[in-house]
Amino acid sequence: MARVRRSVLFVPGSDRAALRGALEAGPDTLVVDLEDTVTPARKHAARALAVAFLGEPAPAHTERAARVNSPATPYFSDDLLAVIAAGADALVIPKVSSAGEIRAVDNQVARTEVESGRPAGSVRFLPLISP
Repeated sequence: MARVRRSVLFVPGSDRAALRGALEAGPDTLVVDLEDTVTPARKHAARALAVAFLGEPAPAHTERAARVNSPATPYFSDDLLAVIAAGADALVIPKVSSAGEIRAVDNQVARTEVESGRPAGSVRFLPLISP
């Protein structure tokens, strides 16, 4: 059965207190944002914080997702590896412009899942399409 997402809460991946508080809000999906809410100088620290957060227990009803940086950025591959290995349930893929780009991301995610010891296809996608 498909998961129903009635509420999706985006939280800056660089804000530890906000991440903890967000779980208390009880969203259906909590998205740790590594993209637009994090300055370039904080990308690596935010990724480490996201990994720690995603590795902690969460309520069973809360899907834990990560909005990674765009596939066109130098942060994308490291983001994927980190959050998939940490146990993210889903990925928000920003600034996707074509079906071909989603297929390429899917291939990279499948390889990363296997490298991380997870079954291929276990991480769901929430692509954000941009023209």
